[in-house]
Amino acid sequence: MAKRAHAYPQVSVVAGDVVDVAVVAAPPSIAVRAALALARKRDAAVLAVGPRYVLREDLARASLLDAGDLPAASVARPLPVVDAGAGEVAVRRRLAGGAPLVIVRGRAGAVGAV
Repeated sequence: MAKRAHAYPQVSVVAGDVVDVAVVAAPPSIAVRAALALARKRDAAVLAVGPRYVLREDLARASLLDAGDLPAASVARPLPVVDAGAGEVAVRRRLAGGAPLVIVRGRAGAVGAV
């Protein structure tokens, strides 16, 4: 039973708390074939290729189209980025808007994705 004039703890879930997808950094010059191998080896769904982000499924699709020698950054797509301290509602809104993933960025770079 709730008590009158009693302070209750508030729960605040932030974007960093809901990260469930690994992001691995890769050199900007990495080719699609090597990037796909790295993503599979590290079990990452997203590669940070320089300032851009590449989905593993896009790398696999490019590899099937025999584009394994292209730079991985050429198959990058724009993904929304939120700070790790942003509310989880910001992540949900971007996902509801049609984003395949939302990158969660900390002070030193991407901490993961949702």
